[in-house]
Parts: sequence; structure tokens; C-alpha cells
Amino acid sequence: VKIDGSELRRVWAGTSLAPDGRYSMNFPSWRSPDNRYLLVAIDIAREEASRVLVDLKTKEQKKLAEGGGFAQIQWSADSKTEFFHGGGMWEYEVATQKMKKREGKANIPNTLGYFVVEGKRFYSINGDGYDVHDYAGNLIKKVNLAYDKNSKASLAPFGFHYTAKNGQFVIFRYQGKSHLINAAAPEKILYETNDRLGAVSEDGEFVFSTSTKSIDKHTISIGKVEEVIVLWEGSNIGQLTLINQSTGN
Repeated sequence: VKIDGSELRRVWAGTSLAPDGRYSMNFPSWRSPDNRYLLVAIDIAREEASRVLVDLKTKEQKKLAEGGGFAQIQWSADSKTEFFHGGGMWEYEVATQKMKKREGKANIPNTLGYFVVEGKRFYSINGDGYDVHDYAGNLIKKVNLAYDKNSKASLAPFGFHYTAKNGQFVIFRYQGKSHLINAAAPEKILYETNDRLGAVSEDGEFVFSTSTKSIDKHTISIGKVEEVIVLWEGSNIGQLTLINQSTGN
């Protein structure tokens, strides 16, 4: 769906793998940055949990691995490599179709946040903050987001949002509010709100929130909030991802 609420369309359905409709998708899927691929975690007939790569252009579907649990799917910014969990952490190269299991310290914990190609870094949740690892899994630094020792910070795996222009943004809950920071300067709060924030625009000027009624756009610099999409009654959006922002598709 476009940000203005128009052109709502389905790009893929689980019935292509389970025609009888006996499937569940309890974990968010993740579309590649170039919008061509979709990696899904699907449980067919409650018996076969799989990680499946869908080519939205050719409609080809390729099962990459089996196993349940939190898939924690992530893509490299150039769409060439994908990472996911299923009995450990896996790395799959789209062009060569080669997949390898990341062993030892390279097996970043299942709270993987986001992989940044330019800096080759992984962000993983740890207690009241996050750890930064290099590509090999070596720990670079730890960041604590609980600014008050008597309070707890809550950071979800989907709280990491990378933008080519502004780098890594982090969204977390603290003292009942959503907070937005940039990983380059985690001590500085860029924006805070009672709403649950879900995605950052590529230019870093806006952050979006979701509720059961609407998707709202927040202008970070002035705190202005606009309702951009009104949802149907009973809607429940667990994850919000912005794609192909330059064209609006």
C-alpha cells in the first residue's frame, strides 16, 4: 500500500504453498530492499515449519530450511545476501544460491537487529540495550539505553532501521514512551512519543507509528503528527516496513 493509503495489493499468499489454507505465519516476513524477493517463515498444517524464499518477479519459491522458532529475517542493503535463524544463524547468497551456517561467534544471537552492508555490522539486543558486532561476530561495543538505573528499556528486534543517508536508527520503549535515536550518537534522543513507532523514512525526516485505527507520520524535527492511512476495524499491524520510497511503490 502507498503511504497515502492507495493501491492496496497483495504480493504473495501462503495458499501458494498450502492450497487448502492450512498454514500459519506467526513471524513477520521480510522483503528485500530491491523489492524483488520475500523471505517468509511459514508453518504448513502445523507440521512443517519452513523458511521459504519467494521471487516476486518470477513467482519461483525455494525452500531454504526447515525448523520453527523466531526466524528473525534480515537482508543486506544490496539485496544480495539474507540472514535468518532456524536451528542457528544462516547466511544465503541469492546469486549463487549458496547457504552456510554461521558457527561460533559468527552465530549472532537470535535477537539480531539489522545487518549494515556499508559498515558490515550486526546489532543484537542485550538486556537494556544492544551490542554491535563486526561481520565475523567480534564484539565492537555495548550500548545501554536505560538512562535511569531504576528503569528498564525495551528494545524489539524490529527496532533497528537502516537508511543509506543517515545510517542506523534505533527505536525502543522506555518509561512508557517510544524513543528514537541514531546509533552514531545513542546518548541523544531525537524523538519521543506515546505512540508505538515502527519505521523511519529514508531521508530520516519522518518516523511512522501504527495503531488499531491508523498509520501516522511524525515529523521528527517539529513533532507534527499526520494520519496517513486509516485502517479497517480490527486491524493489527505487527511490523511496518517502508519499501521503494523514491517511487512510492
